[in-house]
Formats: sequence, C-alpha cells, structure tokens
Amino acid sequence: MKKIAEQIYTEWFLKEKGWEDFELVESEKPDFILLKSDEKIGIEITNLYKNEGSKGSPIKTQESHNNEWLQEIASKYYNSNNPPIKIDILFKRNQKLIKIDNIVRQIEKNIPSNPADSVEFEIEAENDTFLKLFIMRLPDNDIFFRYKRWSFINNHVGLSRIVELSDLKKKIDNKRQKSKKYSKNLDALILLIVADGANESGMFHKDEESIDLSCDEFDEIYFINHLLKVEKIG
Repeated sequence: MKKIAEQIYTEWFLKEKGWEDFELVESEKPDFILLKSDEKIGIEITNLYKNEGSKGSPIKTQESHNNEWLQEIASKYYNSNNPPIKIDILFKRNQKLIKIDNIVRQIEKNIPSNPADSVEFEIEAENDTFLKLFIMRLPDNDIFFRYKRWSFINNHVGLSRIVELSDLKKKIDNKRQKSKKYSKNLDALILLIVADGANESGMFHKDEESIDLSCDEFDEIYFINHLLKVEKIG
C-alpha cells in the first residue's frame, strides 16, 4: 500500500510539473527513477504527519491499523470469488472495529446486482454505534480484478495544521543522512515532502512565504500538499 501511495503522489507531481513524458520506474534507493532519453532522475519521497515524534505519529499509526483491517476484509471477500467492488466506510477515529468475518458476511449480502450500481447500509458495532458502508460494484474485468483500493471516510473533521519550518528541516535532514545509499549514476536527485490531506494525519497548510532549504544532497526539494499544491522549497 505504501508503494502504491508513493506512485500516486509521484504521478500527480509529474502531471503538475508537466513532466509526463518521463518514464516512471519503481526503485528502492531512491523510491523511483525518471527516464527520458539519456536523462536519469531519482525521486525520493517522505511523508509529513501530525504529532510525529521519535516513535512516529499516533494518528498515522491508528490510520495504518484501520487500513490493515480493511485490506484483510478485502482479501477474505475476494477469496470467496466475489465480484469486484469498491467500498468506502464512514468511520469515527476511535470507533471499535467489527470482527472481519462478521463484516464480510454483511458485505456479501449487500453486493449490488450490476456494475456501476451502488448501495449503502449500516452495520451495528459496539456501544450502540454503527459503521456506514457505501458499496459500488465494478466491472468484472482484469482492470478491477481483486480491487482493494477501499477507503475510510472519517466523519471527525480534523484541523489543518500549519507547516513549520522545523517540520521540513527534520524531514530533509533525515533524508540527507541516507542519501549516500542512493544510486550514484543519477543526473539529478529530487526530494518530495508530501502532506496527504485525504487522511487526518496529513492535514497541513503552508503560508505563502517562499523558503529556500537547498542542500548539497538534493538537486531540488518540493513540498507537496497532495491534490492542492506543489511548491519548490530547495
């Protein structure tokens, strides 16, 4: 899932920059390679999360736990040869999750009849709370085979936090220390610092003041507020 998200961020960045004629190749150190004629550019990605300390971000940890639960549900659903569907779940941050077998049975009872049809229904959870599910049936073809990009809709509206200079410097310094491990045969190396506001953990906004955090290890550095803005900061 992490690599898929990183590819989505990178493809959106390339579109915003008008670099869509580059071939994007998955890598590890750095995360991706851009190829065009004789040019070879490395892309390294790091995410910005709220309340991130030495042990990570508690909000992001909870989101990751919830997404693992959702992926387990998807796997169990498809292991029974069910048709491809997309699911969004309306969910409160601290709400208790339902046992996987129970929710899969409920999903199977509510599969829409035809592709593009959708249904919504509720499943009772603990303490008289409910999970609300939105299911859309997808075309039964190779493109949507075992489609697992299911998601949560958090009905707790999180507050957007301003990006501090110290937040960005910490991310850059951490990646600078690791840059020696990256491929040496690159024409350039670019760092993307990503805030993904689709999740509460990534809800940030940056003031309009331009900043320059250039360093020797990266040829260019960008702050990406995903689907909103790309800003060169080094």
